[in-house]
This record gives sequence, C-alpha cells and structure tokens, in this order.
Amino acid sequence: MVSVITLTPVTQQYVDFQRSVFTHPSLPLMYSLIVLMPCERLWPWIANQMISKMNPSFCYYSWVYYNKDAIGLVENLINSLYLKSSCNDEFCIEKAQELYSTAIAFERDFFASTTNSKLVSDIVIPSWLNSTTIDTDSVVEH
Repeated sequence: MVSVITLTPVTQQYVDFQRSVFTHPSLPLMYSLIVLMPCERLWPWIANQMISKMNPSFCYYSWVYYNKDAIGLVENLINSLYLKSSCNDEFCIEKAQELYSTAIAFERDFFASTTNSKLVSDIVIPSWLNSTTIDTDSVVEH
C-alpha cells in the first residue's frame, strides 16, 4: 500500500503555483479560476483524443467519457465574475494574462512530462497549449 504520492518536480511546482494563487489574500476568486482554465481546456481535449481508442471496460473510461464535453464551464464562470466585478482596468487584465500564461506553461510542461506513458503516447499536444495568451475569441460573449 502506498501511503504517500510523490509528485514530479514539474507537478509540484504547478501545484505550488496554484496554491499560492488560491490562498493569496488579495486576489479575487476570478484569478483562482483563471489558473484552472488551461487544465479545464486540456482534459476535454485529451478525452476526445482517447475516447475512440479506449475499451469501455477500461477503469478510467467513465472519467474520459464524462470529461469529453466538459469544456467551457470555468470560462463561463470567469466571464460571469468579470462582468460583475470592478476589475475592468488594465492592471486586472494584465494580472489575469500573467497568471494564465504561467498556468498554461505549467500545464504544457506537465503534459509534456507525461507523454512517454503508454496512455498518452499517441496524443499530439494541441497547438493552443503552446500559447501563453488567453484566446479571447474563445471566451463566451454575454
């Protein structure tokens, strides 16, 4: 029985970064959601790459199946919070961009560090994962 899971260095850095944003006393909730956005975009993409190649009896099949359509939930919540906030100045947008850039870099590095595993070896990293800016065209208009 394993009592402790040891994270890889890149995973630990990503978790530490997210924790620092989540627990920062002066950052609004919106920023916590922004650092989750790259992950929220990546997992449905991965699920859609894997679903057709996966046997339904595979232990993670249900996770893959239910994640394939999960994109947009966090982005919709960010949009809603942004519209209700007073965060409409250049600093807020720059801070959001900075946090997103860091999070997407960690997501890319985490994903790249796992591509040697059999489960994801056939998956090509999506081009948008190499972008360090928020794709404003994909943000849902309200």
